[in-house]
Amino acid sequence: MKKTSKFLISSSILVLGSATSLFADYDCPEPKKKMKDCPPPKPECPSRCAQLDITRGPRREITPNAGPCVNNGVDLYVTADFIYWTAREDNLGYVVSTGQVNNGASSATARGGVHHPDWKFRPGFKVALGMNFEHDGWDSKIEYTWNRWRRISDSTTPSGTKLLLDTLIAVNDDPFSISPVTRASARWRFNLNVLDWELGRNYYISRYLMLRPHFGFKGTWGRQRFNTTFNGLTGADAHVKTSRWRMPYWGIGIRAGLDTAWHFTKSFSLFGEIAFTGLWEQFKPRRHDVDQNIVTGLFTSLFNVDYEFHTIKPIIEWIIGLRWETWFSDDNYHFGIEAGWEEQWWGGQNQFFRLTTESDWGDLVMQGLTVKVRFDF
Repeated sequence: MKKTSKFLISSSILVLGSATSLFADYDCPEPKKKMKDCPPPKPECPSRCAQLDITRGPRREITPNAGPCVNNGVDLYVTADFIYWTAREDNLGYVVSTGQVNNGASSATARGGVHHPDWKFRPGFKVALGMNFEHDGWDSKIEYTWNRWRRISDSTTPSGTKLLLDTLIAVNDDPFSISPVTRASARWRFNLNVLDWELGRNYYISRYLMLRPHFGFKGTWGRQRFNTTFNGLTGADAHVKTSRWRMPYWGIGIRAGLDTAWHFTKSFSLFGEIAFTGLWEQFKPRRHDVDQNIVTGLFTSLFNVDYEFHTIKPIIEWIIGLRWETWFSDDNYHFGIEAGWEEQWWGGQNQFFRLTTESDWGDLVMQGLTVKVRFDF
C-alpha cells in the first residue's frame, strides 16, 4: 500500500511538473544578451518573437513565432485602415431602353440598353484591437468595418424613344407597369457594418516566408434600399409610379482564412490574405408600389409586401499588397504600414422582392484600395 501511495505521489508530481513546463514560458534572456548567458539546461532560449533575432528564430523550432511583437510591452496592438471601395450588386437594372424610335407612321429599331445605378467609389474605414499571447505565440484580433454607398441614376428618353419597366418579360406580365416611360430614376443605398473576430498564430515556415492561419466569427448588420420612379405619358393620362424596396438584414457565421507574408528584407514584404465565411443571415424584404395620377392627384397603392426568412450565404475575401514595418526604441515598439487591393464577394445578397419571381438572388461585390497602419506596444 505504501509503495502504491509513493508511486501515485511520484506520478502526480511528474505530471504536474510536465504540465507546468509545457505552458510556462522559458526564463529567456533579453534579446541583446548572448546565448552563453542562458542556463545550461536551456542553452537555446530564443527571443519571444523570431523577427527580433537575426537568424529568424531558433534552429530547432519548427515554426518559430513571427509576431510581430515587442520587448517589455503589454503585447497589444491597434490598426486603422482607410478603404476606398466601390460596391456593386447584380440584378439592379431598373429600366430597359427598347431602341425603338417612332416617327409618325414609320418606326426604326436601334440598339437598346439596360440602365443601372451609377456605381462609384466611396471612402470608409476599419479599426481593430489585437493582443499577442505568451502561449505558443497565439494572437487575437477584433475588427470593425464601416462604409456607406448612396448612388443615384437618372435616365431621360430622347425624343420618340420608349423605355420599359424592369425587364421586357416584366412588362408583359406585370399589370402595374406603365408604358411607355418618358423618364426613370433610381436610388440605391447600402449600409455596411461588419465585426470580425480572429484567433490565429503567425509563424515562419522558412527564413523569409510567414503564414498565419486563423479562425473566428463574422457578424454583420445593415440595410439596403432601392427606390425607383417612372414617369409615363403626358397630358390627361400622365402617371408616376414609385417603387420603394427595403431590406434590413443581419448575419453571423464561422470565418477562417490564411494570411501570408513573403519577405524581401526584414522590413519589406509582399502580403496576400484570403478568408471564407458561411454566414447565417436574416433578410426582411419589403416592397411598396404606388401610382399617382398627375392630373387628379390621386394615389393608388398597387402592391405592398413584407416578410422575412433565414438562410446561409457564402463570403470570400482576399487582398494582395506591399508592407513595410520597423521596430524602434530598443525594439520596445513596432510600426507598420501597408497598401493593397482588396476584393470581397458576398453571395446572394440581392433579396429584393420581384413580381415575376420571389427574388433575383444577385451577388454583392466590393473592391478597392485598402491602406493600413499598425502600432504594437
